[in-house]
Amino acid sequence: PDSVLSVSSKENVDQKNEIIKKELSEHQIDQISALINGAKSNEELKKLCNNLRELKNKYIFDLNVFSDKIKDKSLEFNNNNI
Repeated sequence: PDSVLSVSSKENVDQKNEIIKKELSEHQIDQISALINGAKSNEELKKLCNNLRELKNKYIFDLNVFSDKIKDKSLEFNNNNI
């Protein structure tokens, strides 16, 4: 029975990484989208970008989904300032 439990440390690390790094839920994606839409300035958007980069260490998701929304919102701010 002991031999069944002995797993190489590399495999253990890989398994832990798989457990730790999971997909963002639909609810989380909606929350992030709401934060982007509700941002009041480019500074707020920059903070959101930094938070998304940190989230990327814990979750698996496509940053492009959010980066397009962030770019659009940023353009909105820039156009309002003209």
